[in-house]
Amino acid sequence: MAYFRERNNLRAEYSGHQQISNSLRERLKTIVSKYSYGYYTDKGTLAHDLSLHLGNSSINDILSQSPYDYVLEAIEILLHCIKADKYSVRSDLIVAFNLSGSVYQVNNRDEVYLRADKITVEELENIKEPLSRVPTAYETFFNAVGSLFGMKAAPKDIVGDIFIGFEDYLKNITGAKKYGEAISKLEKDKIIASPQKALLDKIQAYRGDASGVAHPGNSREPDEIDALWYLNTVIAQIKLIDNRMRPST
Repeated sequence: MAYFRERNNLRAEYSGHQQISNSLRERLKTIVSKYSYGYYTDKGTLAHDLSLHLGNSSINDILSQSPYDYVLEAIEILLHCIKADKYSVRSDLIVAFNLSGSVYQVNNRDEVYLRADKITVEELENIKEPLSRVPTAYETFFNAVGSLFGMKAAPKDIVGDIFIGFEDYLKNITGAKKYGEAISKLEKDKIIASPQKALLDKIQAYRGDASGVAHPGNSREPDEIDALWYLNTVIAQIKLIDNRMRPST
């Protein structure tokens, strides 16, 4: 069931590549506390397999303190040891990963997998540092990313929020008041070339033309594939601009 904050798109989280956010750890611990006792789980097998593979028989210790790969492997081991109502366990885990905006998810084979391509999630880590210099842009941008991976908002709204975060970043680093002024200044300062400015113009144009993003629009409403394409396009521009603006060493 979707509760108030989820229904109104007020819950925004992101748990990235090779990461387990604190909120995701807490959600996983809540699920384990419900399903790791005798009715659901073969506790002896669980402790044995955790010790054998991870060197620790306590799944709570692993979820609380261990790095991301231990946590995700412990979840797979738990699923392997469930002997009753595995569907409910898997469903709760899927919700936990979604609510945390995680790039990881559980499939029907009881495996934890990377739900986006590895290049995309690694590139997201690479732009955290430049975006973090503009906290409002960082928050808006990664809230949108969390909504995309957690399936918590419509793709058209995700595209709109990615643009808003990107626009905020560009205006801040250039001192401009509008998106168009910001990219014109980047061209004038030779941070970007004329064809690159044209691409940045098209990023804004897509946001305005795609149905339901900012206006009724002339193009069809974006789906998840479009939103992922838009995300990758903006990531590439942030990397370009940040690399050009870094002082040479």
